[in-house]
Amino acid sequence: MKNHTVRLINEHTNIGLEQLLNSGLEVDAVITQFDNRYFPNGIATHKDIEDFGFKLRILCHQGAHLYFVVNPIDMTKVIEGLTAAGLEYKNMLVIPTTGEHEDITHECFSTNYLTTAQKYVLFFSNGRTRSMNWTKIMGGEETNQYPANWSTWFCGDNIEMFVALMKIATNHSDVVLDPFMGTGDIGVAAIQADRHYIGIEWSHLFRETSIRLETTGE
Repeated sequence: MKNHTVRLINEHTNIGLEQLLNSGLEVDAVITQFDNRYFPNGIATHKDIEDFGFKLRILCHQGAHLYFVVNPIDMTKVIEGLTAAGLEYKNMLVIPTTGEHEDITHECFSTNYLTTAQKYVLFFSNGRTRSMNWTKIMGGEETNQYPANWSTWFCGDNIEMFVALMKIATNHSDVVLDPFMGTGDIGVAAIQADRHYIGIEWSHLFRETSIRLETTGE
């Protein structure tokens, strides 16, 4: 029996996070695709990410998992900014892209989000928690090679991975926060995994994504 709920906030990320902080809600996991569009001037500074991470640290319960899909160009500043906010960086999964996906772009991403040779899933925790064997999580064998379906993370191709992460990090009654909602892949994954979902999106994609998630949850 499905018991998930979907809550969508049509605001800039920082305003949406402030609303959640004021509500007293506690979040059980953060799973998101990092996007510079959501910060002033369309590019996140170290201070922007630190302030963002500080809000997440307050919202998340102790030991909560936080996963960020990032491009190589953003990886260092995301790690440095979130650790400066007090989140604990654990490890990463490197996702190589296949040749057929190297030229893909999507309207929900800025020009900084053209696909590159690889992407990263960065794993943080709010306080101490165990690390993990990424290969086992992703259903692979004891090798550095991952199944091909993990290499196509762009819109529409990564839902299975997000479902897997939710099942690792959360229980059925838990709340998953996606502060960079975009086209709603993580929301679709939350519905499939039967988790409560909160997505924040300020752009014209909000209405399109709202319809998509309502249809998915029927």
